[in-house]
Amino acid sequence: MTNKKNRVKNEIVLWTLTAVVLLIVWYFFQR
Repeated sequence: MTNKKNRVKNEIVLWTLTAVVLLIVWYFFQR
């Protein structure tokens, strides 16, 4: 169970990082 939980946590972290990067790129392209 711990392994599955860790994988889900890692996936959430990955998605969060991707969203942040996309937001930064979009912000720079808007200017």
